[in-house]
Amino acid sequence: MQRWGAPSTRGHDARLQRLQAELAATEAALQAQLEADLAAIETSSQARLRALQQGAAQRGSSSGSDCFSASITSSDAFLGNSDEVFNLDDGSVWKVVVGEYNYLYRYYPRVKICRGSTLIVDDVNVSVYRVR
Repeated sequence: MQRWGAPSTRGHDARLQRLQAELAATEAALQAQLEADLAAIETSSQARLRALQQGAAQRGSSSGSDCFSASITSSDAFLGNSDEVFNLDDGSVWKVVVGEYNYLYRYYPRVKICRGSTLIVDDVNVSVYRVR
């Protein structure tokens, strides 16, 4: 029997059970959404990786007329940064396009220049143009 002035717990117990059920449902929904998001990220990452691999294969199979190999002969380290000017061993002078920031720090690297606008060094593409 309930004593005078003591609160009834029957209503609180029912509310607690409802809240616990809502919490369990919310946790299940969040878990399902997390799993769906992870699956989407994995699918997207795999597609991106395939695209990068195909691009690398295409760069590697470019014909000789599209690309040529050379060495940078400038005495300072090649960074691959915006407005950097460098010399190639064929005597030509090139400049990195504004907005490029790579911080490569390579001395006398062997590079490949494709289509007259992309320098490839250590699998990093740098946008360049010929000055002279």
